[in-house]
Order: sequence, then C-alpha cells, then structure tokens
Amino acid sequence: FRYTTVLPLAIPHKALCETSIGDYRVPRDTVVWCNLWGLHHDAHIWGDPFTFRPERFLLPGGKEVLAADHPLRKCLLAFSAGPRVCLGEMFAQTRMLLLLGMLMQRVNILPESTRQQQPSYDARDMKLGGVLFPAPFKVRVTERE
Repeated sequence: FRYTTVLPLAIPHKALCETSIGDYRVPRDTVVWCNLWGLHHDAHIWGDPFTFRPERFLLPGGKEVLAADHPLRKCLLAFSAGPRVCLGEMFAQTRMLLLLGMLMQRVNILPESTRQQQPSYDARDMKLGGVLFPAPFKVRVTERE
C-alpha cells in the first residue's frame, strides 16, 4: 500500500479553524490536500522508498507488526487516518489477502508470452490519472493441477 500509493492525493479536507501544519499557517476554510505520494516516498522517512521491503513494518524477528504509534506506521496513510479513514480499509485488506491466497492456491499466473516485454512494476513508471495504474499487459492464467 505504501510502495504503489494507488491514490497519489488524499481527498481534500477543509480547515475548520485557523491552525498550522509544521511552520505553515492554515487559515480557516482553507482546502488542504494531503500528498500521499510525497509522504509514502519521502527518503527522510523511509530511507530507500523505492525498495520493496515489507519487513520494515515488522519487529526484529519478523513475527510481530510494528505498533500503530510507531513513527513509521504513523507515516503510512494508505487509507487515510482519523475520523475520515476509508470505510473500506478492513474490507480491502482482508479481501485482498483472501483473494490473493485463493488465487495462489488454484491458478498459475504467467506472462502471455515469454518474448513479450513486461511492464515495469516500479511505482515511478506508472501512469497518473485519478489513481496510479501500470501500463497495459496481458497474462495467461492456468489452473493448478
């Protein structure tokens, strides 16, 4: 969820009162956009943001996930945060795990052709629209025996 950041910008919010974000003064009624792409790919926070390392969210030993108040977890806003957190977060996470597990058990997913150039999975190469998406590609799905 951090690496690809499907939604590069969070939905806009409006400041209900005058406030500040870091050193910036934010007047009341200002529309604020959160740049999730920038947050999720900030080298000051992640060190190597374009390296896929899921273990960065695990405690030493790899059996437990970092607590929600850990600084890295606080910088992961794939589903937003606070009272306007995405209503579908738990549904998306559990369903994705179940769907991926089911697919891995039942089918092989391979490139349509070994000669065909496959699209890059690097998030920087994805196309920007309302969401980020990879270049078109074709796959071959075969049932496992």
